[in-house]
Amino acid sequence: MLSGLTKVAKKIKDKGGHVIKHTDGDITSINDTIIDTGIDGIDPVDPQAGMDIGEVKRRRGRRVCIKGNVDRGYILTNGIRGRSSERRQKIYI
Repeated sequence: MLSGLTKVAKKIKDKGGHVIKHTDGDITSINDTIIDTGIDGIDPVDPQAGMDIGEVKRRRGRRVCIKGNVDRGYILTNGIRGRSSERRQKIYI
């Protein structure tokens, strides 16, 4: 799988594009392997799966764009009024 991702990322980047890899779950143990394929970003860093966006940014933030840290499944769809903006304020920049 990753050799295929490397080839696709290279073709896209050779044409001036950027590659953001969508993942699900806790990918902490394979983050470096995925980043080594040449991607430009990881989406999402999933707090419900146990991922810590601050830790991911500290370890890998100079290598790729980090996106996520939002509980899409609950807060953005079922959350009480005001909770979404409260949660957004906790997102690392």
